Amino acid sequence: MNHQLEQFLQIVFAFGVVLTAAHTCGRLIQFIGQPKVVGEMVAGVLLGPSLLGGIAPDWSAATFSPDARNAIFMLSQIGLAGYMFLVGCELDMGLFNRKSLQRATALSLTGIIPSMIIGGICGAVFFNQLATGSRLIGVWEFAFYMGSALSITAFPMLARILEENGLAAAPIGVLPMLAASIDDGLAWCLLALIIAIAKSESLASGLLPIIGAIGFFATCFFVLRPLLSFATRKAEGCGALNQEEFALVLVLLLAAIWLTDRIGIYSVFGGFALGVCMPRKTILLRDIRAHMYQFIVVFFLPMFFANSGLNTNLAAVFSTSLFLPFVVILFASFLTKYVFRTAAMRANGFGWRESSAIGGLFNARGLILLIFANIGVAHGLINGDVFTMLMIIAILTTAAAMPIFNWSLRGTPLLANSPADDLVEAHEISRTIQTSFADAPAL
Repeated sequence: MNHQLEQFLQIVFAFGVVLTAAHTCGRLIQFIGQPKVVGEMVAGVLLGPSLLGGIAPDWSAATFSPDARNAIFMLSQIGLAGYMFLVGCELDMGLFNRKSLQRATALSLTGIIPSMIIGGICGAVFFNQLATGSRLIGVWEFAFYMGSALSITAFPMLARILEENGLAAAPIGVLPMLAASIDDGLAWCLLALIIAIAKSESLASGLLPIIGAIGFFATCFFVLRPLLSFATRKAEGCGALNQEEFALVLVLLLAAIWLTDRIGIYSVFGGFALGVCMPRKTILLRDIRAHMYQFIVVFFLPMFFANSGLNTNLAAVFSTSLFLPFVVILFASFLTKYVFRTAAMRANGFGWRESSAIGGLFNARGLILLIFANIGVAHGLINGDVFTMLMIIAILTTAAAMPIFNWSLRGTPLLANSPADDLVEAHEISRTIQTSFADAPAL
């Protein structure tokens, strides 16, 4: 058989194994009330050395050959940038009036700052145990990375859970979603700063990628957005996005991926920035989601989870030297975010049950923490053991979100217990939120 054809068939077979495992585990996990993404993350781990590589090493090596793993990696990066493009498309800055912005920012910082401090302290305390084998980085750089990674929230998952429970338009849903969107923005800024520091040898060279990123975002908003508004008027007039216009969007996405990586920041920033700057026209965003959503979520993202899982070895984390740091970091990061987010929601006038439910949702780190972990290991900020640790934390915190949410809200009349002065504001923006997040993936 022709070598290229044989290589092609091996890669196709590996893709089939990944998709079968991801969607089987995703379906099974839903029977116990968990989001499908938890099962897909677990499937990635099971395909790696933690299970398949241990019980059938020869079959695993043949299935996930170097060529297949390279193909999975490349698809995962494209899919990830496409996913972040969709997340950017879902954000509507028009939701932020002065009052809601002040309250959402306060709620966001209440969760991020304590989590960053505790995560940073854990990173500094366990630096000698966790930073071995990674690139030669300092304790402050490592602590900054760990604090940033453990402070984030899976914004799309939080939005999806609230929408599925009919709370997206209620005051209990509006404030957390606005705060989570701020969380996302701050997380990407922190990550851009971390990468810039990691790739530089001096403060001056570290500022260049940041300056480039600011220039890129400014170009997207002040140049590209008006041009896209002009180019998509035809779609609004015809009532649909045609192939040429959709091709333009894809070319711009690929260009954003390439350019941000060349600037010195991770390619997902390009997808996210392009999504945020897309014109907020109903037909345009509706058709983009219709064309891209299913294929990215069903095909590309399982490749990302598989790529992460193939680099995850649970045995390393449960070794004698790493188990204590893992347990301390897991519980410290979980309790810090839960306690402070719950207290912040309570301070905003919500009942303890509602506050506890939202505190649990903010702890779900999902795909966003996996992105942090992949970037960290790619740039030598963390080693494989810390990568595995963050992978497990992402799975466990995401899996804990729904039980805490459901347990906290059992038998609670939500709107009756919400601050009365927020009801008018919530209903004013309810239609926009429901439109924006109706199809958002729970990741």
